[in-house]
Amino acid sequence: KDTNQKITALFSLKKPSTQTSTSSNTKSNSPFKTLEDIFIRPEFVIPCINILTKLEKQIINKDHTQHIGGKKYVFAIWIELLLKSGSKPFIHTCSNEEYTILLNKKFTNLKTTKDIFTKVPTGYEAYKKELETLIHNDNLHNLHVSESFTRKQ
Repeated sequence: KDTNQKITALFSLKKPSTQTSTSSNTKSNSPFKTLEDIFIRPEFVIPCINILTKLEKQIINKDHTQHIGGKKYVFAIWIELLLKSGSKPFIHTCSNEEYTILLNKKFTNLKTTKDIFTKVPTGYEAYKKELETLIHNDNLHNLHVSESFTRKQ
C-alpha cells in the first residue's frame, strides 16, 4: 500500500507540471491571448459566440462565460464551421491546442482537451447541421457583406 501511494503521488505531481509547461509554451508563442482575439473582426465575436447559446441543448450560458453542460465536441464543430463558413472565415487558423486553451480560458467549467478536434463522435452530424442552420438563420454571412460595403465607402 505504501509503494502504491508513493507511485500515485509521483504521477499526480508530474501531471500538473507537464500541463503547465505545455500551456505556457503555447500561450507565449501564440498571438492570441483570449478567444475573442481569434476573430478576424471584433464585430464577429458576439454574434458568433451567441450561436452557442441557441443550440437546442444549450452548452454555454447567455453571458458567454460558462460551459453549462452538453457535448464538448460541439465547440470543435463550431470552430470548424467558423473557419470554413462561406468564402471567408470568421476566425484565424490556430493549432487545436491553442483553440483548446482559449476555449477553456473563456468558458469556466469546460475543461476540455484537444481530442475534441480529432474524434468524430456519435451525434456529430446532427450538431453540425444544427450549427450550420443557426449560422445561416442568424445571417452571420451578412457580417462579411457589411465588411465589403464598409471598405468600399
